[in-house]
Amino acid sequence: MTEASKKIADVNLQARLEQLQLEENNLRQQIREAEQLPASLHGQSGSKHYSYPNPARKQLPDWGNRLNDVRREKDQVKRQIEQEEH
Repeated sequence: MTEASKKIADVNLQARLEQLQLEENNLRQQIREAEQLPASLHGQSGSKHYSYPNPARKQLPDWGNRLNDVRREKDQVKRQIEQEEH
């Protein structure tokens, strides 16, 4: 690999790492906000009471899985950057 292509690869890896960090921050914020919401919503119509899962929390498992994927990929990119430096 030429010196120029190594620099390009390094810039690409650094850019990807920054993208992943932004995505991780966004996911963590979404998860924090959703976790502050009640797990279920309650209401009343006349004499009938009802309760149902809060739809705003429905994405929590998916966001948690995506956060794990992002963190895993960040670790891989960091390892690649370290390998490029050595």
